[in-house]
Amino acid sequence: MLQSQLMESMVENNQPERTEITEITTATLDGADTFVLSHETSCGQNSLEAVVSLAKGIAEAEGIFDYE
Repeated sequence: MLQSQLMESMVENNQPERTEITEITTATLDGADTFVLSHETSCGQNSLEAVVSLAKGIAEAEGIFDYE
């Protein structure tokens, strides 16, 4: 489980920073299976975009992982 300021830039911006996506990808490849957004979704201006960006980042990382 990873709870951090994963997408903090999206409180005010409509796109995540490259470093945020890199952190999500790395955490996914390292085996994280749960991500928690808090400030980004509770008071952010782009709550939906933050969740969608997180989901896309996770899906992209899982697509490059060899499960076999």
